[in-house]
Amino acid sequence: MLLYKAHLALKDFFLGNESAKMKGFEVGSNYQRQSAIALLSYAVIAVVVYLCNWGIRSELTILFTFFFFIFFSAINHGVDAIKNKNYKFQNVNRPFLTLILILGLYYPVIMALKTL
Repeated sequence: MLLYKAHLALKDFFLGNESAKMKGFEVGSNYQRQSAIALLSYAVIAVVVYLCNWGIRSELTILFTFFFFIFFSAINHGVDAIKNKNYKFQNVNRPFLTLILILGLYYPVIMALKTL
């Protein structure tokens, strides 16, 4: 999960214009940089939580915060695809990939919550 967050953040920082074009979004916007900073913050804080060994509650907090971001980002992409007919693959696949990510992590999260 940490690598996924770092990948998204670095992609948006260094390949942001190409990523925006692939999704059919505006290129070089302040929102684009803000999104990259948000993703990078999740990755950095996840490393801090891991290195400081703050435990499963802290790790789950980071995970749930990231889920919140990615879930509403998926809704945003889905609405954009439907409302604006923006059917770029990078835009349309976000809701489905997010659903797969959440379903894939459902069992491990439930097991982690049972240890609390």
